Amino acid sequence: MANRPSTSSYFVEESATMTLKPVSPLNVGRYAVVHQAELKDRVVPAGFGSSATSGCPSYLPSYWSLSVHPEGKRYYFRNSGLRVITEEDLTDSDALQSVTRCITAVEAEVKNQNLTLAETVELYVQPDYSSDDICWYYLVDHAAQMPFWLEEVDTDELGLQESGSESHMKLQLEWCYWTHTESFCNHINLPERSLNELIAVYSHGLADMLTAEHSTFPYDAKMNKEILPLLQSMRGQLSQGQNVCAVARFWVVICRHRFETHFGELSARLSRDSKILVEEHEKNKFFNPIVSVLTLGIAAQYYRELDNIFVDHLTYTPHWHNFMQATMGKWQREILISAGLLLLHYGCALLPVYLPLAIFSASLAMLGLTTGAALVHRHEHLQNVTSDDAFDYVYQTRSNRFGLQGLAFAYSLPKTFIFWSLMALAAQWLYVLCQIISPIYLAFIISAIASIFSAIYYPVRLQHIIPDSFKDFYRLLTSGISLWDQVEDSAVV
Repeated sequence: MANRPSTSSYFVEESATMTLKPVSPLNVGRYAVVHQAELKDRVVPAGFGSSATSGCPSYLPSYWSLSVHPEGKRYYFRNSGLRVITEEDLTDSDALQSVTRCITAVEAEVKNQNLTLAETVELYVQPDYSSDDICWYYLVDHAAQMPFWLEEVDTDELGLQESGSESHMKLQLEWCYWTHTESFCNHINLPERSLNELIAVYSHGLADMLTAEHSTFPYDAKMNKEILPLLQSMRGQLSQGQNVCAVARFWVVICRHRFETHFGELSARLSRDSKILVEEHEKNKFFNPIVSVLTLGIAAQYYRELDNIFVDHLTYTPHWHNFMQATMGKWQREILISAGLLLLHYGCALLPVYLPLAIFSASLAMLGLTTGAALVHRHEHLQNVTSDDAFDYVYQTRSNRFGLQGLAFAYSLPKTFIFWSLMALAAQWLYVLCQIISPIYLAFIISAIASIFSAIYYPVRLQHIIPDSFKDFYRLLTSGISLWDQVEDSAVV
């Protein structure tokens, strides 16, 4: 540290009481609204904004400069000694005092550990105003593209996700680095190789989406075709903060995707429907069969769809959109069918119906309408949400005991009530026919219809399970009959 200028002399004596707390770039609360604006009339000073009055703000300490992120949020950067970034308002003396104490505490810790920090290292500090002696911090090395801290720290303390190995954890730290670069992009120049590699990654992602049905790439082919020309247009312009921010944001997506798919690990996910994590919830052996019978297999179908979308707590935005829009369409149609069934029950008043059965059938139709309307109302805003919002919703609504099975059961209710209502209505129809037609004739009609249905439907359904020996016998029998017919025809001639 001998080759670095010391921090400004403000409040050095107080720095000994400052406690450093590690924080992740993912959890600094950058998008939290801290200050609110009060609008009022103001006086425009003479010459305000002209070249005669322009220049660096006189209220900033030496080596500090103000920068405004392309999104509009400002931050301060010190380009002397250990480079420092903070989002605190340095025009406020209390904030300046707190930031200075943070920097002094970090530099003192670096000196105590006999560390030599490279020129590519920069420090982020955020004083904790709920406690006078706490400073949140992290350091990043732009050469290594990695954040680091001055002490051993658990990923859980940083608010980071669990990982399978050190190399897997490194992917998440790269994700943190690019998040930092995206947030503070105006004072650095990215190497051209960062953009070239990013273009290659998205080009491969486009090829993968076009040739693989279950690609794990986070963007679909349509979005990739829009992203690639945008990235290519940034070549040679990586000194502009807007382009640095955009490149960093696209790298954030890739690093997160690589972390979630275990890129480079033994457990790498090569297909979107591949499960590589240990199951948290096993299928309930008693609940699932009972629900499947009660819902006539509808819940099982929804469970398979949800299970294919939410693989290892991971979902993709396009697939969620397709599923939710299709499911909303089903529920809306089922609402109309339920309403039609209710109207049909009004006509039953003119027939000699069995009243308890009619009430039961109408109640089921009403339940189908009610549950369908409730599901549409609950999920209407979820049709176009991001994968993160979709995951949060499913994670909060799923059952701790049954996992996605409970959600699949709820999704199946409108259609289930419709089918049970139809079966009750069919039983009601048979009851009415028994009142009008002789039961013997009715039984004969039903048997004839069932026989015709079986003769047409079941041979096709059972074709793949009939043993070959029976098929050979059937072909021999039919060929023998055909030969006998030919002999008879020739004899007649």
